[in-house]
Amino acid sequence: MKLESIPLDQIDPGYLHPKCRNVRDLEDLLQNIKAVGLVNPIVVINDEDKVLKGRLFNGFCNRIYGYGEYEDRKYRIIVGSRRYEAYLYLNEQYPKRGFDKINCIIHNNITTEQMTSMYLSSRIFTNVVSEKEKNAMMNNLYNEFNDLDLTSRIYGIPKNMIRKYVKSARLSEKMKSVVEGDDKVDQS
Repeated sequence: MKLESIPLDQIDPGYLHPKCRNVRDLEDLLQNIKAVGLVNPIVVINDEDKVLKGRLFNGFCNRIYGYGEYEDRKYRIIVGSRRYEAYLYLNEQYPKRGFDKINCIIHNNITTEQMTSMYLSSRIFTNVVSEKEKNAMMNNLYNEFNDLDLTSRIYGIPKNMIRKYVKSARLSEKMKSVVEGDDKVDQS
């Protein structure tokens, strides 16, 4: 693992959360980066040899690590797609002001479990994804082993958090809509 400043055009963004594509969703982050710089580097892997190709895992990560139009790029984002997206925007708006490179923590030897854990941690412990998406993510992880202790140990996620999201994911569709506020409980 090392810290390095990498040109944006060498980074494959992988799956970018839809919220990242709207500049209004990035306004606070853009202002913060312009004012104080990048506080937290993004996390990437050196994937020059395309080691991830064919190592797609856990269903939901398929869209994150799938290859597409950026297949020729050397690095792939694990965590930090919003910061990367902000840098792309700032580089367009303010060329030659140093936004053409971004600080990255580079991982070379990393397991798919470690990648999944980093990816999930960046989302589960923040409000980047909806509760519904968190439910699906945790349920997929749990279903891989069907063992709460093992899932917790491998992915570094507290057991009570796994239990909470797996229970929510397994509610009936009617109960999910009530919990999510899409439907009212029939009082009769």
